[in-house]
Amino acid sequence: MAPLFEELLFRGLFFGYLRRYGRLFAILMSALFFALMHANVFQFFLALFLGIVLADIRDRYGIHCSILLHLINNLFAILANHFSEEGFLSILYPLVLLIGAVVLIVSLVRSFAPFLRELKAEQSFHCCISRFFTTIPVDLMILVFLGLAALNLN
Repeated sequence: MAPLFEELLFRGLFFGYLRRYGRLFAILMSALFFALMHANVFQFFLALFLGIVLADIRDRYGIHCSILLHLINNLFAILANHFSEEGFLSILYPLVLLIGAVVLIVSLVRSFAPFLRELKAEQSFHCCISRFFTTIPVDLMILVFLGLAALNLN
C-alpha cells in the first residue's frame, strides 16, 4: 500500500505539478521530498536516488511503471530482510546487487551527455530552485521532514 500512496503523492501530485518548471527540476524536487519524507538520515541518499529513478521512469513511461518498480523494490527489500540468513537469498542478494550496479553504471555513462544537454536547455533551472526554496510552505515542509528525521535518530 505504501508504494502506491507514495507514487501517487510524489510522482503523481508533486512531480505532475512541478513538471511545468522543467523535467530536471521536477525530478530532483520530487525526489528530494520523497527522501525527506522517509525521515531516516541513514536511508536519505538511497531514497533520493530511488526517487530520481522513479521520477524519470514516471516521466518516460507513466506512473503505472513507477508504481510497479516501487512495489518490486519494496518486495525485494522485505524478502531480503526476512530471508537474509537463508542460503538461497544470501547468494541471490549479492548477485542482484552486482547486476544492479552494472546496469546503473552503464545507464549513468549512457545518459550523462544527454543529461548535461538537458540541464543547459533548462535555463530557468537555477531560477526555479531559488524561488522554490524561498516559499514558506516549502520551507515549513522541509523543517517538518528534518524534524522527523532528527526524532528518528533516537
